[in-house]
Amino acid sequence: MNKNSVNHVGSSTNQRSVLFFLVFVVLVPTISVLWFMIKAVENERFAVRQSLSEVLELRLADTRRALDEHWKQVFATLSNIEVNTEGAATFNSIIQTGLVDSVILRDFEGEIVYPNSPGFLSAIAQEINAAWMAAERAEFVDQDPAAAAELYAAIANNSSNTNLIALALLAESRCRLLAGQKEIAIALLTESLQQPRLQSATTTSGRLIVPNAQLLALNIINDPHHSTFKAVVASLQKRLESYDDVLLTSVQRQFLVKELQQLVPSLEPFATLEAEELAAQYLDTEVGIAEKSVLRLSAVPDVWHVALPGNQIVALFRGERIRREVNKIIAGQNIPQGTVIEASLADTGSTTPTLGIYASQHLPDWQLSYGFLSSSVLNSLENRQIASYLWTGILVIIAALCLALIMARYLTRQLVQAQLKNDLVATVSHELKTPLSSMRILVDTLLSDNHTDAETTRDYLRIISRENERLSLLIDNFLNYSRLSQSGQVFKLTSQNPGKLAKSAAHAVTEKFEYADFNFEIDIQSDLPGIEADEDAIVTALVNLLDNAFKYSGTSQHVKFQVYQREGFIVFSVIDYGIGLSKKEKDKVFEKFYRADQKLTTATSGVGLGLSIVQSIVDAHSGTIKVTSSSGEGSTFSISIPVSVT
Repeated sequence: MNKNSVNHVGSSTNQRSVLFFLVFVVLVPTISVLWFMIKAVENERFAVRQSLSEVLELRLADTRRALDEHWKQVFATLSNIEVNTEGAATFNSIIQTGLVDSVILRDFEGEIVYPNSPGFLSAIAQEINAAWMAAERAEFVDQDPAAAAELYAAIANNSSNTNLIALALLAESRCRLLAGQKEIAIALLTESLQQPRLQSATTTSGRLIVPNAQLLALNIINDPHHSTFKAVVASLQKRLESYDDVLLTSVQRQFLVKELQQLVPSLEPFATLEAEELAAQYLDTEVGIAEKSVLRLSAVPDVWHVALPGNQIVALFRGERIRREVNKIIAGQNIPQGTVIEASLADTGSTTPTLGIYASQHLPDWQLSYGFLSSSVLNSLENRQIASYLWTGILVIIAALCLALIMARYLTRQLVQAQLKNDLVATVSHELKTPLSSMRILVDTLLSDNHTDAETTRDYLRIISRENERLSLLIDNFLNYSRLSQSGQVFKLTSQNPGKLAKSAAHAVTEKFEYADFNFEIDIQSDLPGIEADEDAIVTALVNLLDNAFKYSGTSQHVKFQVYQREGFIVFSVIDYGIGLSKKEKDKVFEKFYRADQKLTTATSGVGLGLSIVQSIVDAHSGTIKVTSSSGEGSTFSISIPVSVT
């Protein structure tokens, strides 16, 4: 194994070691980063959920405090309303606040003040005398409505009891209607019974007579366009909407309102009707006692009741109102986007809410819980955080790869430089040793043999001269390379004759070509324009090209040297018909210390500096050097130097 092979093996081993080291340097951080990223993603998913849960739990607590304050204010507002003995006006005042759906009012003894029901009035019953009985006999037994009407009219005219007068007028109108006297009947109901002194008249069951009489008149008229009809409707509506009439009970008010709405559907809804109906329904079904300042579900479906301080007011709230108020409070909270806080009934069988927390101390049967509008919202929050980790990891990996590449280039360059130095030392040693050894052997032979003839001596001296020339060229190349690599050499450019330069280079190698029996063709165009060049440098470059052509011409032993002008350049072209170059070799042939395939170049001397020196010289002259070659078909090296500008 020769030295070049040993060096090549060492170089490959070093490169593999560097490669393994770099792979290790890249893989370890990359695997560590990937592991960190996986763990970070897992932790981030948990952290996002945990963080969001903590924020939402704080919002739940804020919502509960807001609900506590809201219901506290509602209860305080209702409690500050004074309950009077009649109750109707208080009921209306509370309903008009819009804070409740209905209320039950009690006095200090706990008796219901409102909604109230009519009671039996014994004083009226005592006024029913023989005259009244005679009138009833004529109406119901004798079936004589006209006679009965006269008898009832007589009672109304002769009695001083307003209740009995109103009853008699009502009965007379009934009989007049039966007798076919419709207009008289309407007049009795809409005029006679409308006297101020009869407005508070009641039946024996405690019902007001006048409102019922107005309703009867409307049924008789049954014409919404009738002037009397409109007047009666307005009068009756006004009385039903007023809660100042203490004698108009809740039961009678509800009845009259419903009947009036059926007769006149175009009327605006009565604002308190639903509250009246809810209160009546509550009294009919509720058997328990409302808890003070705490909303509990009553016996009425989805209706909640609470006793306010003082126990005079029991407020009723439909579940819809409670949900609306709670949702209004929730909407005022700063809830993270994509999340939701909901109010719902708690599990009454547990001591703690199933989800979230109790909605309020005033709503112990309700709970607040949080959730997400969709899983994509949570995934979006997680992915946003995870993306930051992924990008960080990717950037770290890219940075590691870039660092590894930089280190690889640096180490490779160092290895190459070290290898080049080793190759240079080995090659120089070998290349210097070969001609020196040859010359020493020849000199020793001449000195030791006293009978050497003149012809042999000349042959020996010719060989010594050739080896000396080879040694000089090698040393010149090393010196030129040293000067060029240190960029220290400054070429002295002067006007030169290209033909003269070409002839100098050709003369330097002619003896070598003739001795080797080469076909050396020289073709120099006449009348070439001058160029700006350093004479010694250009000659050195041309000699290097000619020497390479000599070495690699193979068995053809044919080299052609042409000099001609083309497109403002003087072209020095050296053509051989030898081993040629492959495409890969053409791309590297001008690199320092590069030599073509060792199998083809082993027999030739050199260290691979010649073409590198040539290119440096050409570059310094603002010229170009090109190679055209194919493996096995020879090569053409062409130097182009710009013509001098005169």
